[in-house]
Amino acid sequence: MIRILSLSFVLLLGLSSVATAAELLAGQREISSKQDETIEYRLTLSSLKNVNAQIVAEQERWIKGDLNSQTWEFDSALSKDEAWSLLERLVTSVGASELYACDGLACGASNAWANERFNNKVLYGMDASQRYRVFSLNQGQEIWVLYFVQRGNRRIYAHLDQLSLTQAAVAIVPNASALNSRVRRQGYIQLDEDLASIFIQNKASADKSLIKTQRLQAKQGQAFEYFDALVLAFKKQPLQRFYIVAHIYTEADQQANELKGRLLADQLKERLQQAGLDGKRFEVYSVGALAPRQYPPRNRIELVLR
Repeated sequence: MIRILSLSFVLLLGLSSVATAAELLAGQREISSKQDETIEYRLTLSSLKNVNAQIVAEQERWIKGDLNSQTWEFDSALSKDEAWSLLERLVTSVGASELYACDGLACGASNAWANERFNNKVLYGMDASQRYRVFSLNQGQEIWVLYFVQRGNRRIYAHLDQLSLTQAAVAIVPNASALNSRVRRQGYIQLDEDLASIFIQNKASADKSLIKTQRLQAKQGQAFEYFDALVLAFKKQPLQRFYIVAHIYTEADQQANELKGRLLADQLKERLQQAGLDGKRFEVYSVGALAPRQYPPRNRIELVLR
């Protein structure tokens, strides 16, 4: 008997995405679900490796939150790519942003994910078929962990851990694979003005110009780590080309908005060139306050796939 998407999952997604979630995952068989309040959750942000008979990850952190977990088996009529497309459309519908991504053998052994991380043997599948994602929602107050795999019998499974944090929002810098995944899924990468402004500085000048408080040091360090990941992502996809589009809302008029945006976008292009990327891959635009994607509108730069 096929079970429809559970009410708890729909409620967790929020009213704005109820119809989308129910539509996209209706007809997939839910084989397990559980809820836990205020747990310590081990968030894995790297591949899993077997070292001295122990499963380890290079990057992990413990976070606190209310957990909702579900596992689905997909309809046998769906291909692997079709099943994954449903999940991608779901995370897009709720405004999720990738923080970590790996595919296939780069994730490690499926057996390790199934048994050591998710404690769910049904998720043990073919290593080459697996996909693992960590997403951030609601300005870091929610974390989604998604694992997807196909078994040798061709059955396709997905597991989703959704955490509503009971602690401060988690600051995690996305890796290059996560940024490339964002581009494939939604067609752009968004950078807030503050982040782009730090990108524009080189590390040496930033060390001299910024007042050294712990908060600023942390923000600066995360920004440069993000920039390095962005450059690596672009280097991994050398045929991709982008529009660098500045959105500025805070100046006195539209002309001033466009001028400030153009300066910011030009400087970002220059920094990308300094990092070894071909400037011909990037075309600069400034639209000022003409294209609010969200409300309230925020100054930002979007790197839009051409």
